[in-house]
Amino acid sequence: MGSGLQAELQVAALRLVRPIRQVRVFARSEEKANAYRTKMAEKYGLDVTVCKSAKEACAKAHIVVTTTPSTEPLLAWDDLPPGIHVTAMGSDNAHKQELESDILEKADYFVVDRLSQSATLGELHHFQGEFPKHIFELGTLIAEQKHLRTDDMQITVCDLTGTGVQDTAIAGYTAKRLAD
Repeated sequence: MGSGLQAELQVAALRLVRPIRQVRVFARSEEKANAYRTKMAEKYGLDVTVCKSAKEACAKAHIVVTTTPSTEPLLAWDDLPPGIHVTAMGSDNAHKQELESDILEKADYFVVDRLSQSATLGELHHFQGEFPKHIFELGTLIAEQKHLRTDDMQITVCDLTGTGVQDTAIAGYTAKRLAD
């Protein structure tokens, strides 16, 4: 979701750890989505399909990354097929929101970079309902080398609001694993 620089960089980063071959993009501006498609094909050799809705973009996806400045939800629970992973990155300010609250409530696992930060700036800030019991902090999962998903049909969500020190540590850890 989204067609700016962050959407490009997220795909580039994903390609370091996953065999990404095809990208489906949904953006509010069809013109920007088409420019994104051209850039990704030229720069990364990727097949990019421009979709007319979030639901269409998610239909055949394994991973969804939201990289928008949206101030209202653009992704709904009904948009998500079984087994998908969602990383929400755009909600990094109290007025931004990309996910409907039912996604946080219904997902099998909900991971945040920092609980207090997500509750102040991220998707948890807008959450309405009983506080999710299936919530984990990313740093703890990495430090404990804990894997949450036990079934390929589980839906997982990660809300990244941007914690610079943690991001740097994760990048270093990933680089080390890739080098091994």
